[in-house]
Order: sequence, then structure tokens, then C-alpha cells
Amino acid sequence: MPGTGRASIAVAVAFAVIVFCCGSRRLNSQAEADWAWTNKQFGPILDTLMPLERSGGVYVSYRANRDYVTSIPEYYFIIGREPNENGYGLHPYLSAHVRVAEPVSIYDQLMAIHREEPAAQDTTSIQKRVKLQSADFTEMNCPAIKNQMEKLKKLTAKLPAVDGDVITIQPHDSRVLYRWCRRRCAHVSDGRTTSCG
Repeated sequence: MPGTGRASIAVAVAFAVIVFCCGSRRLNSQAEADWAWTNKQFGPILDTLMPLERSGGVYVSYRANRDYVTSIPEYYFIIGREPNENGYGLHPYLSAHVRVAEPVSIYDQLMAIHREEPAAQDTTSIQKRVKLQSADFTEMNCPAIKNQMEKLKKLTAKLPAVDGDVITIQPHDSRVLYRWCRRRCAHVSDGRTTSCG
């Protein structure tokens, strides 16, 4: 019968359309849930992994992350004198700590974590899953830190209006500071200094 072939094709097409529409609604709602969860978690996790403020010490800190541009990995450094662990005062030497999201941005890593495991809510365990490239130096193993801090002291710049305690500078204008740290104090992936100059 010629009509039954057409009817079964029509039924198959209708079934495929229904499956596609229902499936895309489910995927769309999951994508919205992923975005909402990641947007909520991103700020607090970024502040923990790349803190701009510390409880003690004298330091300069910088963090670059682009709002609404998740394809660019976040990066961060802090240079200064840290508090002594065994009492009052500060260490007599400068130290520097550099962090870069790797292989993709923290935001994209959080999105992937949530898509893989939507029930994960423990912030501490989630933070441990975020991958960062890290390097830690002191002026003893990287004299370039002290040289650059001396240059910073002499720097004169017109800064934008201060809003509270934070000055926001467009991150790409200062990217050279991070490149300087990576070039001047090269390190292997486990964080040990291999050369410095």
C-alpha cells in the first residue's frame, strides 16, 4: 500500500521533531543552570585563588580577568614583604607569587566542573579541581623582583578615580608585567626556578 509508507515516514518525522524539541528544551535549561551556577561561584572562588588583599604585609597585587570574555585565562601576581611566621614584623626580603589559569580560564573550568558534576556544591573541593600554573619567588632567587619594585617606586602615573580601596585598570594595559615575570624568572611546571636574570 502506497499510503502506509508515507504515513510511517510522517510518523517518524513527527517523532524526530518532538524528540528534538523536548531535548533542546532540556539542554537549554541545563545550559541556563550551568551559567547561573558558574556566575554565582566565580567571584568568591576567584577571590580565594587570586586574592587582591591579604591580612598582613606590604604588597602590590594585580589580577586580570575580563567580564563576559571567558576565553582569556585569568592571571595574577602579588609582590611585597610578607609577615613573619614566627612573630611580629615583616620578612626583610621581597617575595612574588604568580598564578595563571591553565589550560583554560577559571570561569571555563568551573563551567566544565558543573556540567560534569551538577550536584557538586562544596566550594573547597571545587577549588582544588581548578588548575593554575603557579610560581613563587623571593628576591634572593630572583633579583629582578627587587629591581622592578625599585622602578615601581619611581613610576609616576595618573591613576583613575579611586572607588573605595580598589583601583581598576583595564587588564590588557598591564599584561606586560606578567610577561616580564615569566621571562625574567623562568620556571618549570612544578614551580622550581630554573633561571633568573
